[in-house]
Amino acid sequence: MIHLQHVLVNYLSNIRKKIKFNIRIIGHFKPTKKISKNLSFPWITFTGWVKNLSKEYKNALALLVPTTVLCGTRIRIINAMQ
Repeated sequence: MIHLQHVLVNYLSNIRKKIKFNIRIIGHFKPTKKISKNLSFPWITFTGWVKNLSKEYKNALALLVPTTVLCGTRIRIINAMQ
């Protein structure tokens, strides 16, 4: 997982040199100290739980739904597309 974070962050950092964007990680998730340290960039924010998820979807240009539990994934994507 940590290796994936490094690869992904390096890839996103290179893209961000050309296209400015921010990443908001939303959900009931408390990152470990190691994850927080590895993803400690001003353009990456852990928001935690948000009251109005529809607002987040409307303001987003892209949506990633990484999950190890397949139940509900399609519903999340469909909700985001509404």
